[in-house]
Amino acid sequence: GQVERCNGRDDNCDGVVDGDGSLGCIVLFRDADGDTFGVTGDSRCLCQAAAPYTAMRGNDCDDTRNDVHPDAVEVCNGRDDNCDGRTDDVGSVGCQTYFRDQDGDGYGTTESQCLCAPTGEFTALVSGDCRPLDPNVHPGATERCNGIDDNCNGSTDPDGSVGCLVRFRDADGDGFGVATDSRCMCTPAAPYLATRIGDCDDTRNDVHPDAAEVCNGRDDNCDGITDPEGVGGCSWYMRDEDGDGWSLSWDTKCLCAPVFPYRGTRGGDCDDKDARIHPDAVEVCNGRDDNCDGLTDPAGINGCVHYFPDRDGDGYGATGDSMCLCAPSAGYVVAVGGDCCDIDERARPGTTVYYPTPTECGHFDFNCNGIADREVTTTGGGCSGFFEGCNLKRGWAGGLIPGCGVWSDYVVGGCGYCILPPGCCDRQTERRQQTCR
Repeated sequence: GQVERCNGRDDNCDGVVDGDGSLGCIVLFRDADGDTFGVTGDSRCLCQAAAPYTAMRGNDCDDTRNDVHPDAVEVCNGRDDNCDGRTDDVGSVGCQTYFRDQDGDGYGTTESQCLCAPTGEFTALVSGDCRPLDPNVHPGATERCNGIDDNCNGSTDPDGSVGCLVRFRDADGDGFGVATDSRCMCTPAAPYLATRIGDCDDTRNDVHPDAAEVCNGRDDNCDGITDPEGVGGCSWYMRDEDGDGWSLSWDTKCLCAPVFPYRGTRGGDCDDKDARIHPDAVEVCNGRDDNCDGLTDPAGINGCVHYFPDRDGDGYGATGDSMCLCAPSAGYVVAVGGDCCDIDERARPGTTVYYPTPTECGHFDFNCNGIADREVTTTGGGCSGFFEGCNLKRGWAGGLIPGCGVWSDYVVGGCGYCILPPGCCDRQTERRQQTCR
């Protein structure tokens, strides 16, 4: 009947020393895994620990694992490590920060929880969503021209947004921009206002691709050509390739300034490859039309030679009828004149032949020296001087020289000694016709 006490004696003589429930006993929980935490509901009040009742603390939720108990650190492992009734709590070892993603776009706000797995709205691994209720707006989203900061970088409708329009720098406001300086913009902003390119001088609003080209030393229409042919204010220049000051009238260009070979203002040149040939040139004998009058080597030019007609073909032309030519032409075929009868080939300067009949022109001047030279001029033909031997003198009988073509006696012999009567024999004559040249 004695109260059993924890004293190492069998106080109540029931044969059990310090049995369960003894006064001063300690409640010990079953601790099969030895983690110092026992299973609540499975305990004994003992004077000293006796395996497996060794734990003075209960609430162990898994007495088969010594890493699971109320003092354990919660780890992301799919278990309730600390026996608080929750598995993989917020902040468990090995957790990952998840951000609140209300619109499900994969990006969260700055509100976060460290979780072992995405839970509820805390599913995003990346924060920075600036419009948490719009799934189209988040970091990394394509920026569009819509007045919204689609990618949450603090910039609304920046250059290059989808739907932007390329605009070129147009500082001079002429409607044309510089091709190498552009921005793709949602809203135009000075100086990026132009949608057309090609401006070559963005400091002048009168220089652009639509401008009219004029003579001013500038490329007004930006085609790469300064003061081209045919622009306003141009002047007509003719081709003068040889630089003789004369040009080809049919080959012209309207230019702002002379440009080789279009540099001439006087037309009429007929050979623009030879500076010696032009309308002011002196015509000379050379086989060319030097002065461009359409005539090559005409009569009377420098270097010409006087040619005469030679109708009788004797090589001499009629005096008084000549042309100064570069070469025989148009009946003027010989370069030697002086023919006094150009219809009789016998009559020509220098002939040595005497003729008894006149030329076809009716005169006896065959050598054209202005006079009719008679061939035989010896007169007084006959015998003379009895004692001197009856000397014979050949010549025309008498004292007159017969005229050209005239028949007369000519002493040819005789005048020998005759026996009876003593003296000179008679002269012998023959009829001759006087020849002339």
